[in-house]
Amino acid sequence: MQQHLQAATYMVLKSKLSPLKKVTVAGRDSIKFIGTVNNDDEWDCHVYGYTFIINNKAYALIGLVSAKEQDPEMIKEIDERIDKMAATIRTTK
Repeated sequence: MQQHLQAATYMVLKSKLSPLKKVTVAGRDSIKFIGTVNNDDEWDCHVYGYTFIINNKAYALIGLVSAKEQDPEMIKEIDERIDKMAATIRTTK
């Protein structure tokens, strides 16, 4: 668990995000983010996602394109999938 926390902290510190945007997704207040995360000082990786609170717990959906090429079509596909996933989040079974 400690390794995961260290890796996540490292990613956040190395990220460059555009201004965070408050949005409503599936009736839920969320924060949308888009930007890049540096891949061990080799290249910047596209990152896109949402954070939100459910039952006083923080959650996030994050899409990451880690390939060095950073193909625009792959970025578009990842962003669209994250948008669709965010729109389907619910708190009931």
